[in-house]
Amino acid sequence: MRVWAQLHDPLSIGQRLIGVASILAMADRLDDAARALAHGRVILAEIGAEEAWVTRLDEQTEAVLTEHLPDLDLAQLQLDVAGVSADEAIVWVLSVLSRPDLTDESCGWLQS
Repeated sequence: MRVWAQLHDPLSIGQRLIGVASILAMADRLDDAARALAHGRVILAEIGAEEAWVTRLDEQTEAVLTEHLPDLDLAQLQLDVAGVSADEAIVWVLSVLSRPDLTDESCGWLQS
């Protein structure tokens, strides 16, 4: 992801953040997934980008999040992260992905 940041490619950054959100949701890291999804949405909205596969992945991830986090307000979360740069979003998501608690055991609801 750092490569795309260095190339100043917001389309790729936004796409990958939404992809990471999906992975985090599958790993039962729902709060982090919601924030990654919000970052990806904001970045893509800023450039007016919309691709069918990204939209589909976005919607699937949102469905998982709203099922498991009924009080989640994605619109508010998007407002909260709107002032965050793409570079800052990448630094944040890399720190999330490097946490030791992202393990196979954290995928509880997926395995049932």
